[in-house]
Amino acid sequence: MPTIKIKNLEKYYPGENGEMTHALTDINMEIRDGEFVCIVGPSGCGKSTLLEIVAGLFEHTAGEVLLDDVPVKGTSRDIGVVFQDASLYPWRTIKKNIAFGMDIAKVPKDER
Repeated sequence: MPTIKIKNLEKYYPGENGEMTHALTDINMEIRDGEFVCIVGPSGCGKSTLLEIVAGLFEHTAGEVLLDDVPVKGTSRDIGVVFQDASLYPWRTIKKNIAFGMDIAKVPKDER
């Protein structure tokens, strides 16, 4: 059974003159449990957009993304993301940045 299914996925961004820019067009794939998948392509081809949609960080324009046959509709504890660029909160210490997810999950301080 596929863990991640992407069916007919499309993403449009509004352009400057009211025109729509296609970021993703008719993306279809299945990623099964235990598979190791690389998404490659030139800069600007939609790799990050695709991964951000799968992670629930961006909404897609058309199609669907399923995680264990459940539609992805926003962020979830079941999906983790490691960003390409540093994504620290500058107002928090390193220790507090590391503990941020546990803070949100209300993990007791002594367990963190």
